[in-house]
Amino acid sequence: MPAADDDSLSWGGDASDPSYLDGARRGDQPTARSQRPRQIPLDLGAPGGHRDTGGAHDTEATATAASTGVRDDYVAPDKKTAPDENRESAPPSISSVFLVVYGIVAGINIFYVFGWVLAFQRETFVPNNPFLAFMYQLGHILAIAAPVVFFATVLLLTRNSRAVVRLGWLFLGILLLAPWPFILSGAVR
Repeated sequence: MPAADDDSLSWGGDASDPSYLDGARRGDQPTARSQRPRQIPLDLGAPGGHRDTGGAHDTEATATAASTGVRDDYVAPDKKTAPDENRESAPPSISSVFLVVYGIVAGINIFYVFGWVLAFQRETFVPNNPFLAFMYQLGHILAIAAPVVFFATVLLLTRNSRAVVRLGWLFLGILLLAPWPFILSGAVR
């Protein structure tokens, strides 16, 4: 049984196969094959492998490329350093628990929007002058938009803070932006 497991981890094909890549294992020193620059095929343009470059070219390199069909001055980018550089510049990831909590808080804020709409539909106050009517309507619009705007603002302004700080601001918003007229009118009736 162990021999079958070892067979699945080794290359049984020919080393000259173009799909064969001799990569170093973790902890191993890189081999000469893995350090060699990658070679790509050279498109010589014209049929027969010749093209006119205007006389300003290296005839030896062109002759080598024409005979082998491979350009040997190409050096592949180092793939070992590129992911590490991207990993350092990427922001830290958020745990799934915090993502679930953010979703719950967002859902509560959406319910608050509906609560404010229902609270304003139950009101019977009618303003008696235009300025008061404008300000009263503006207050309704701002109260309805406040939970969603506050949630988005907290996420934007605390993106470089710790998740606990962000959750603290979000829970403070849940307490302050609750549709109290709707909540209290249900308790009184």
